[in-house]
Amino acid sequence: MFNFGTPVTVAGVTAQAEVGTTTVTAGASNNGTITVNVNDGTLDKDVVVAVANGDTAAQVAGKIVSALNADAAVSAKYTATQGTGGNAADVILTQKAGQEADVTLSVRLK
Repeated sequence: MFNFGTPVTVAGVTAQAEVGTTTVTAGASNNGTITVNVNDGTLDKDVVVAVANGDTAAQVAGKIVSALNADAAVSAKYTATQGTGGNAADVILTQKAGQEADVTLSVRLK
């Protein structure tokens, strides 16, 4: 008998955490807020991020990462990190262990 509520383990198959990357392409030209939406099919969450006039794309990315990690709903399922070096404007979301069942991930500015 198969119980649909029980995880199935198959020898040689390892669950893979989904990783989504989005790149901030421009810095902030005004003081204000941007809204970042994280949608994975079970979570649809808007996170408001404060930005300041003159913030570079990398600084905006850092603020987005901080806001995503500070949001309880997002951080329960994902860890947000910022790219390094020439990729410092990247915002990277990685699923936490046990969340591998989600099959889509969308991160977008609203």
